[in-house]
Amino acid sequence: MKFLVADWGPEQFKEKLLEYTGPLPEKGESAVKGWNAGYFYGIHKQKQDGLNYVGVNIPVGRLNPDEVIEFAELAKNMEMVKSVTVILKI
Repeated sequence: MKFLVADWGPEQFKEKLLEYTGPLPEKGESAVKGWNAGYFYGIHKQKQDGLNYVGVNIPVGRLNPDEVIEFAELAKNMEMVKSVTVILKI
């Protein structure tokens, strides 16, 4: 096909294609509209009233001991419920 397009040009190729196929359908709706690729950075409300969760980015997926202690201090000071997630394991 690339040789046909190179020889005929895109317009003639499209005309010939439409001769064989008839009118082509219009483009559909985007399947990824509203998708965030699994990134949930920031503070977000949960389904349960009064509960929130915090999404953070951990560079290279590694924390040193001081950073783990800092996370624990933040959670303690903000009276947060601490839970272990499958993804972050914090």
